Amino acid sequence: YKWSKVLPLLKSALLDALGSDGTLIVPTFNWDFCEGKAYHHDKTRSQVGMFSQHILSDPNSIRSLHPIYSFAAIGPGAESLMSAVSHSSFGDDSVFQRLHKHNAKMLFFNVPFQVCTFVHYVEQMRSVDYRFLKSFTGEIHIDSKIYTDTFDFYVRHLNREVINDFEMIDKVLISNGNMKSTEFKGRFPIMLTHCNAVYDTINRLMDIDPYCLLKNPPVTAS
Repeated sequence: YKWSKVLPLLKSALLDALGSDGTLIVPTFNWDFCEGKAYHHDKTRSQVGMFSQHILSDPNSIRSLHPIYSFAAIGPGAESLMSAVSHSSFGDDSVFQRLHKHNAKMLFFNVPFQVCTFVHYVEQMRSVDYRFLKSFTGEIHIDSKIYTDTFDFYVRHLNREVINDFEMIDKVLISNGNMKSTEFKGRFPIMLTHCNAVYDTINRLMDIDPYCLLKNPPVTAS
């Protein structure tokens, strides 16, 4: 009952803040496709929170067609940002790249910067040596069509003990003024930054330490 009131209120507040020219975009990721399950464009649920599922269920939202890293958007830019995306999770013409080209704002509401998936887009653009492209093939259901298709995902080398740790990026973004941080009612942390700030900061730090996004340098593959 409580969430049935809170979720619409949060959506309304964000849309009001964006105004008539702004577009609200939320992640609606789901990793079941990687386990061999079919992707149903209109039915596969978001696995990244109640609010993202609430936006996905809004009849005004448009979902990008990607069985692993889909997004849902409401607003004037929804159609152009969500339509005809590539089969790459983080690569060329993915939603991540489109958001980067628009220098989109990134809002973290009651979640830490550690969940920032945009970081993996930067890793792929840098061709880091601790991840590699892996293809996943499965069944796609959209409208009345059913077909088999393949999508890529920039995954970790599991035998190299790759553990992401974005604490350094978080601290640098806040210290140089590129990420604003506050709390709602003293309990819910809120952080706001931009794609360019995250992309440029990571690139600068990677020039010094290519493993700055990891808890420890990856071990040598056996």
